[in-house]
Amino acid sequence: MPSHNPDTEESDHKTKQENTPNNDKKIKINKGGVGEDDFKHRRGGSQQGSQRANIHLEQFEENKKQLENHLKQFEKKENGVMRFDTETTDLSDFVRDRVQAADPSSAGISPQKGKEKPKNILEIDKHTADDWIPRDDRMIRLAGPHPYNCEAPIDLLMSHGFITPNAIHYVRNHGTVPKIDISSFRLSVSGLVTKELSLTLDDIKKMPSINIPVSITCDGLRRKELNAIKHTRGYNSATAFTSCAFWKGAMLVDVLKQAGVKEGAKYVCVEGCDSLSMGPYGTSIALSVASDVTNDIMIAYEMNNEPIPPDHGYPLRLVVPGYIGGRQIKWLTKITISDKESQNYYHWHDNKLFPSVVDIPDAVEAGWWYNRDYNLYELNVNAVITSPKHGSILDLGKSKQFPVHIQGYAQSGAGRKITRVEVSLDSGKSWYLCSVSYPSLAVRHDIKYWTWAHWDVLIDAWKLLKYSEIIVRAFDISGNTQPQDPTWNISGMMNNCWYRVKMQAADQHHHSDHAPLVEFI
Repeated sequence: MPSHNPDTEESDHKTKQENTPNNDKKIKINKGGVGEDDFKHRRGGSQQGSQRANIHLEQFEENKKQLENHLKQFEKKENGVMRFDTETTDLSDFVRDRVQAADPSSAGISPQKGKEKPKNILEIDKHTADDWIPRDDRMIRLAGPHPYNCEAPIDLLMSHGFITPNAIHYVRNHGTVPKIDISSFRLSVSGLVTKELSLTLDDIKKMPSINIPVSITCDGLRRKELNAIKHTRGYNSATAFTSCAFWKGAMLVDVLKQAGVKEGAKYVCVEGCDSLSMGPYGTSIALSVASDVTNDIMIAYEMNNEPIPPDHGYPLRLVVPGYIGGRQIKWLTKITISDKESQNYYHWHDNKLFPSVVDIPDAVEAGWWYNRDYNLYELNVNAVITSPKHGSILDLGKSKQFPVHIQGYAQSGAGRKITRVEVSLDSGKSWYLCSVSYPSLAVRHDIKYWTWAHWDVLIDAWKLLKYSEIIVRAFDISGNTQPQDPTWNISGMMNNCWYRVKMQAADQHHHSDHAPLVEFI
């Protein structure tokens, strides 16, 4: 269904005006207009036509200058990234994708460098094998004291803007964090190669590097919602099991070139040096994926321009933008080029998306775990409402006309850009079009977006009194969108149904002026 204002049946033009505050100030762009290249293409023909084209081109250039001047008036910086005032919600991709943000991140420097570094060993960790790692006590532990699996409170995560400080970046550990002696540390590269390598951290640092923002997301994001239907085999990870940081490292493709890949190789198998019940955690990715320089797969050694913290893989982590977190191996020590997928236990017994009819006994008996069709790699499209958050209360006060700021994040896999986010109040019968923005340096190779997007929309407060829930859905550049309802699966993976925040009239027992209250549940 096309997006439109739920409270009018008039034209799309009027709909766009009513959905945007302060219409007298907003910038309007004719998205169906002709671009500069089109004018250049049409310069042939009669002299009169050529003159008209030149006039149009001059007008086009003048319009560009006006837009740039307007943009300077409305732009503002937040946590080192570019944001737009709500008055610019009509800016087209023509302007938004060409903004050159004058902030530190445009130079590959994270705005979160050195910020919020925990210094103390928490009491909860003092009786575990991780008793040497400082951690942030605001993090929500999802699986007890140990191993460390956590996410930030969603409002804390979003308060830092696009780039997440290391201390509150989500963590997924399967066991004890290994203590690594950097003087003896080596990364081995072997298998179907012409030259085996044994690389020190300094060797990796001497190679050409990239430093780019990348979102890493666990495929267990939003598992809590599936557990509410029927318990899965995983813990209650919620909406903050995702984060975005600057990652710096050597390109994997350069390491492969240095080793020389032999004919017949198909997979890059990788392992960490953690010690788990079934051996180190490992996986593999296709050589065709690893060899594509536009995939930006790196052997990272810095996170937000600092050495990678122990919980995130010090000294080396494989970063595979657009893939689930489970393929981005921490404490990387071993790369093996092979003609077969990884035979690592965890490659086959983790990160699976089974049909909803499959339970654990079925998966074991029928050999489902070894069916490669259910292996997860690329993220799916997802969007979440982060404000208003569950449990909050909105006081409408004396006026119901002020706008409520509804906002959240959206993301997709494989570098697919989020092109549209929509919010509905009437169970999906009609939709409000949201403003979508990306951090600086988000686009790579002209078409790939490795970070999350943030979105927002303003809706008059009185409209919230008429409905019982707020719904969000996102679309990516391939036209992928979210299903209306969840699909339960035993692993609790890849939940990306429409995200909902329920609303109801709040108890006014302790409210003195009897103004309407809306509770978000």
